[in-house]
Amino acid sequence: YLLTVNFCITLLAGLGIDDVFKIRDSNACPNKKLRWLFVIGLATACLLGLVFSLLSFETLWLSLHGIMIKGSQLVASLNEQTMIVGMEFVQSAARKGQLHSAFLLIFLSMVASRSIRSSLIQTGAAFFLIVDLFASNYWVNPLTLEDFYDTPPVANYILDQTNPHDPGRVYRFQDSDFEQLPDVLGATDSAIWVSLYRKLTLYQFLSAKDHIQFAVFGPIDRMETLPSQIITFELRNTKSLEDKLNYLTGLNVGYILSVEPIESPLVTLERVFHINSESPLRVYRLRNRLPRAFLVLEAKPSQENFQSFKSFLAVDPNVTRPIPSPSTSNPSRPTVGEVNVIQSLVQIQRYDPNQIEMESQSDKAGMLILLDSYFPGWHAFVDGKETQVKNINFVFRGVSLLSGAHHITLRYQPDSFKYGLRISSVGGFIWTVLFLAGVTDTYRRRLRHPVRL
Repeated sequence: YLLTVNFCITLLAGLGIDDVFKIRDSNACPNKKLRWLFVIGLATACLLGLVFSLLSFETLWLSLHGIMIKGSQLVASLNEQTMIVGMEFVQSAARKGQLHSAFLLIFLSMVASRSIRSSLIQTGAAFFLIVDLFASNYWVNPLTLEDFYDTPPVANYILDQTNPHDPGRVYRFQDSDFEQLPDVLGATDSAIWVSLYRKLTLYQFLSAKDHIQFAVFGPIDRMETLPSQIITFELRNTKSLEDKLNYLTGLNVGYILSVEPIESPLVTLERVFHINSESPLRVYRLRNRLPRAFLVLEAKPSQENFQSFKSFLAVDPNVTRPIPSPSTSNPSRPTVGEVNVIQSLVQIQRYDPNQIEMESQSDKAGMLILLDSYFPGWHAFVDGKETQVKNINFVFRGVSLLSGAHHITLRYQPDSFKYGLRISSVGGFIWTVLFLAGVTDTYRRRLRHPVRL
């Protein structure tokens, strides 16, 4: 995005400079008109410079209503909403505004003088643009840092360890989980340096291209569902490390990333990666994680609200116990093995964002549960026949299966896409008919009234 914007800015600047010199070098442009253009430009540059100079003084901000300065921060309140901006940022922006106003003044003065060659002025303008864009945007997107565009070693390690027929998720302890953040090596305000540290530690929005699936993440694209918000809320409110690890076990989490050591019998340290920090990145394997897909005895769907959510997640596939009823379960203190997991074989053959194919083999009938978020628009096909996708405990997807071997396909086909496709098809058909009618009418008119040369 920034590269595209910078390219557009330089392109528009180049076209603008070219038009200015066309007017300057044109004999049709009288000196009087050129002087008026220079006076207007000079007044604009001086006015902008004055405004930016006034913005650099704290006394001006204090005289405005609803604005106060606390230490090095500027606090603005309007309609019961508060915005805090560092004064250093404000003064830096004002200085850049003064610099651009001064350059505009110099540029107009050189353009007004016909004795100065156009090539010299254009070279100076190009040099200023290069320096300005380089200084302003290199900290955001330096093209020389090749490591930023490579797949981090920890992502390669996790992908190599992942079984495509039994995918597992990754959870990264967020910075808020620790009292003190690790110091990033090389103290700097460079956004790219911090972004490199985040990429190496597999921040969700930076590692999405590496096909790493996270168990819990923030609203990156603001399309998360209500169940995912509930999961995030409950996990954040889980204070005990053991409870949090048990919680993650039920979310199909196979690996945990942390820059701080984790002491728990539920995890084993797999690898240590050196990152852009004094503290290395530790990769822990979470034991007894719940598979992505498994079979249980017929579960009761819940489409209105979630019940005994923690108890539902705390499942040990190696322990067989009856499914507890909502009245007897205690969601505040879940115990392991509260769901009767059938000894069966469920293998994921294909896992795409819009289609999942699975093979199951069991000697008992039950409910196939997929630990993916339920959302309207998913359709299930068992051995080629469509069946209902059930909302399991307000969170996951479930499909009822009979005993025996089955091929299950889950496909995302929302009705909104069908309606949109139909509307677009009808609109495209009408547009094509009107277009062909117009072309035909024009052709007939030309035949009736041919153009004579």
